[in-house]
Amino acid sequence: MPALTHYLVVDFEATCWAGGEQRSEAEIIEFGCVKLLRNGLQEDGDFQSFVRPERHPRLSDYCTRLTGIRQQDVDAAGYFSAVMPKFLEWLGPPAAVTFCAWGSYDRFLMQQSCRFYRLPYPFSTEFVDLRLEFRDRLAGRIVPMPQAMKMLGLEDHGPKHSAINDARNAARIWRELLAG
Repeated sequence: MPALTHYLVVDFEATCWAGGEQRSEAEIIEFGCVKLLRNGLQEDGDFQSFVRPERHPRLSDYCTRLTGIRQQDVDAAGYFSAVMPKFLEWLGPPAAVTFCAWGSYDRFLMQQSCRFYRLPYPFSTEFVDLRLEFRDRLAGRIVPMPQAMKMLGLEDHGPKHSAINDARNAARIWRELLAG
């Protein structure tokens, strides 16, 4: 097994509906990922891709308003089964990364998507829930990412619910926490 060399900070946007119903049917519609070197915490690249949903190919009005992702964005994208190999090529050996996200929902989405498309889940069981790390190391309670950024004196650059922007912001928070 390769040594752990990177943190992979991810944020996924997913199909969604008003009221939060059908969460078990949610599909990733945007990958946002940032690789951080474990040694020094420098950014070592990012990955962004829209994904075409298969089970519910039409985005709800709620989803479009929330994420800013348009129907034509996902219609022009590949399905998860086509995006995943591109992501893994960019990533390098998955066993060398620690999967990190602001909350556990992104890991759930990746696991659910891999099951649906009958692809192997590529990551180890090692997972860092950055929201819990922030609670335990600094806040003493669960806070939303924008509030965590404010508490650290970090500015949010970019629209909320943009997967790559949220992944970059989560990576910035993680770097601050690890720098101590």
